[in-house]
Amino acid sequence: MAHPKIRQRIILTGPPGSGKSSLLEALNQKGYSTFEEISRKIIRKEQASRSSYTPWQDVHRFCLNVFYHMKKEIQESLFIPLAFHDRGIPDLYALLDKSGYMLPRVMKNYPNHFVYSREVFVFPPWREIYTHDPQRKESFQES
Repeated sequence: MAHPKIRQRIILTGPPGSGKSSLLEALNQKGYSTFEEISRKIIRKEQASRSSYTPWQDVHRFCLNVFYHMKKEIQESLFIPLAFHDRGIPDLYALLDKSGYMLPRVMKNYPNHFVYSREVFVFPPWREIYTHDPQRKESFQES
């Protein structure tokens, strides 16, 4: 465990449907501080309002929206000695790159190396548990 004065924010990352949320829930039940995936919450909200700010309609605006919510989440975790996050800001960089977008300046200048722990848990694709739902539209292959 980290020194009491050191704050660690650890990212759980990987493709959709790879078990990140399940592990996060188990960590939460063990008493660890956890933060659910913001992207899915935002997608549900955007779908409910019939907005086009979703990853499959306007990935650029979607990523900016998620970025600002993640920054707020990070502020909330500043005084927690150890927190686990279902995805992090670097995941947005990958989505933008995959979609052919340049990184917005506000994201490019964000100090991820000071915010997140160097240790990142990367989950591999897991076909047996992958499922589609209204917020997860990509095929297993695309994920």
